[in-house]
Amino acid sequence: MGTAASFLFKGMGKSSSKLNRNDLQELESTTRFEARQLQKWYRDFIQDCPDGHMTKEVFEKIYGQFFPVGNPSPFVDYIFNVFDANKDGVVTFKEFITAISVTTHGSIDEKLNFGCRKLLEILRLQMTLDIDVFRNLYLQ
Repeated sequence: MGTAASFLFKGMGKSSSKLNRNDLQELESTTRFEARQLQKWYRDFIQDCPDGHMTKEVFEKIYGQFFPVGNPSPFVDYIFNVFDANKDGVVTFKEFITAISVTTHGSIDEKLNFGCRKLLEILRLQMTLDIDVFRNLYLQ
């Protein structure tokens, strides 16, 4: 039986690589994975994302393997945006493995903080938009 990493990233790309020593050491210190596990996750990630960036479409395809019934798009949008820490529209391996580490090995507080971060960003944006609309409608 394969690992979670091999199930998540089975067979699209053909590239195989290893994390460099500096990246590996950084991820060992910032996640709850050991070097061997990180290398495995990275190999599998690079198979599906040879350029090192996971798009929302690839993310949705992987997510769809776990939940094949229904339309996963709204939830995928939310989760993808949570994983995309720097908001550049793609998820790097570092962002991905950090999110996996928190969601699989983090404390309840860490998981809530991680999961709610995007919700708070959305609420702040909505409040800003609402204030701007109010100003434009009623204070001009």
